[in-house]
Formats: sequence, structure tokens, C-alpha cells
Amino acid sequence: MEQPAVVASPPSPRLAHFTSGTDLNSPVRLLETHFQHRRAAALTALASNPHTPRTAVTDTLPALHPLELAWISHQHNAADWLHTAAAALAPADDNEAVLRLLTDDELDRQPDPAAVLQSWLDAPESEAVWTSDEVYRAILKSRHHTTEHLRQLPADEVLTHNETDIAVPHLLTRCGTQTERWNTLLTALDYGPTDDKITYGQLLDTVQAPAAASTA
Repeated sequence: MEQPAVVASPPSPRLAHFTSGTDLNSPVRLLETHFQHRRAAALTALASNPHTPRTAVTDTLPALHPLELAWISHQHNAADWLHTAAAALAPADDNEAVLRLLTDDELDRQPDPAAVLQSWLDAPESEAVWTSDEVYRAILKSRHHTTEHLRQLPADEVLTHNETDIAVPHLLTRCGTQTERWNTLLTALDYGPTDDKITYGQLLDTVQAPAAASTA
């Protein structure tokens, strides 16, 4: 079985009410949520068989993911000797074994927060550990995003984000009070479900910024 790569996104304010006071976001529960505890569960089942050599099990433990070791050490029905062996190898802090999109407070401690955001966008879809939607939401919520980051996101993601001050200033700069410019933008957004979605940058580029008023 493949080694797990447990991923957690920044906590959603919408779900905070439901997860508060629970262990739903704990590393061990995340392992179960993504069905990545099966290797550890299989090993635990083998260990419960009295005919399984203990050394065959304990020699396997160092090859497990840190969260798999933590999962075993949390299982009350695991054999005592297995529980002890796994707990000895498990990380002191389970959270260190979880891959996460960094929060803004964590990005503040990075030398170049904008470069970190760009690395999320540059990750190949086939190799990315987060879904595109998770990356888009994290970038839109981050105070470290730049206009260049936004230009790479799907236009509808930016326009439908609940923070209106993200898109409105750009659109006002581009269109001003000129009705034809707004109509051009609406036409650009009028695509069907089978059409390729345009990026926010492509949307802005459909119109040129209004020329500055002459002071002569």
C-alpha cells in the first residue's frame, strides 16, 4: 500500500462551530478521514494473531509514516507490546507529520511569503497534495497575495469570493463609468459548462484601462 501523505487545509470558519471541542481535525483523525490508516490497521490485525512473530511486526514499524505510528499508539485494542513499540517511535507532536497550507501567521515567518503562495500555484496538478480549490481559497484569504497571484486564478473564483474589495478595485480601474467596458467583461464571462474557464488576468485583459483624463 502507498505511504500516506496526510494533508490538512487551514481551518474553515464555517466548520469551526462543528469541530470546536472535538478531535475531528486531529492528525490521527485526518489519517482515518482520508482512509490512509489501512496499512497500520492491517499490521495491528497481524500483531493480534498469536502466531505472528513479534519481531516481524516490530521490524516493520520504522518503515511506517509517523502518523501511522501515532495511529497505532492511539489504538486501545492493540497488543500491549505493539502499543509500546509504536509509541516509542511515534513523533512527540503529531501535527509535525501533517502537510498543511500555511496560515498567514506562519507565512509571516517566511522570508518570501509571496514566493510560497506562487509555489502552491506552480505545483503540477498530478503531483499536488492539495486540490486546486483548496489552493485557490487559501490564496484568496491570504493577506500576502498579490495581483499577480490573482491573475492566475479562475475569474469566477475571484469574482465570487466573499471579500468584494479583492476584485472591485481592479474592475473599477479597468471599466470606470464606461458601460461598454462592463458589457465587454460580462460577455467574456458568458461561457458554457464545456468552455474553458478564463483566468482573472485574462478577464482584466479583455479591456484596456481607461485613459487618464487630460489636465490641459
